[in-house]
Amino acid sequence: MDWLAWAFTFKVDPGRAPGRDAREAWRASARAILETVPVALCHAGLDSLAEYARHDTWLDNVAYRLHAGRVPGARRWAAHPTGRVRAATLALLADRVAGQGSMDPFGTLVDVPSAASQVVPLLAGLRSVTSQ
Repeated sequence: MDWLAWAFTFKVDPGRAPGRDAREAWRASARAILETVPVALCHAGLDSLAEYARHDTWLDNVAYRLHAGRVPGARRWAAHPTGRVRAATLALLADRVAGQGSMDPFGTLVDVPSAASQVVPLLAGLRSVTSQ
């Protein structure tokens, strides 16, 4: 059974899906997501992930500024928070697929200098206060 068929079966009827190694399933799904990024950027008329990171709506910015205080170290007045969190999510995923160590994909979005050691919890917090 190929990964797409397995993922569909697991989603709609988990009891019928054959067992798979969780790490192998994660890698396959991560690669599938990353393979769609260039196509998605092209359809959006964007040249790069960096350009995508600079796109937010006024509503994205208002929502972020209202809720950023819940995330320790988040800069309330950071530019393009939603686009940057989305791009950081994809950068972190690509980094993990490539087998690289921890990184700080957030740049100036947070004040915490040790953010790289807390990437996943920080990303979860930032995602909770942006328009995802």
